[in-house]
Amino acid sequence: MSSPVRVGIVGMGFMGQTHVRAYSWAAMNGAPCELVAVCDRDPSRRSGLATAAGNIQTGGPDERLFDPEVVTGYTDPGSLLADESIDLVSVCTHTDSHVDVALRALERGKHVLVEKPVAVRSCEVRRLLDAARASDRLCVPAMCIRHWPGWSDLSGLIHRGTHGRV
Repeated sequence: MSSPVRVGIVGMGFMGQTHVRAYSWAAMNGAPCELVAVCDRDPSRRSGLATAAGNIQTGGPDERLFDPEVVTGYTDPGSLLADESIDLVSVCTHTDSHVDVALRALERGKHVLVEKPVAVRSCEVRRLLDAARASDRLCVPAMCIRHWPGWSDLSGLIHRGTHGRV
């Protein structure tokens, strides 16, 4: 078995914490991945305890997301991106910083999973696309909905014309 993909997450608000849960679930189900670092200015978000509530039900108020003795906490993205042990970076910051952080991660030789929307302006998305194509790394937008079973069911209904022409 190959060594696990070592993951760092930049931005530990609701979506960053969602990524922690997703990587944890994936690892528990046999995917070779390991959370090794998180980055957020807020020390409570680097504590390993869930701090952000969102629009979906997650764990309880004392949910432990990770062990801060094992997962390195950074206060600025540049320090996390300089960590040579990290293979992949999840970018879970505010939308206006997605492209900048993702570009910096690619420049440091990291694979990138960037939250949606990737950017507000298409020219910014194009900058990232061009940089990703020029690199030997993967850069993928976190468009998880396209993988949900209901969408493939809907696609089948559309292609079969079950409810008429769309």
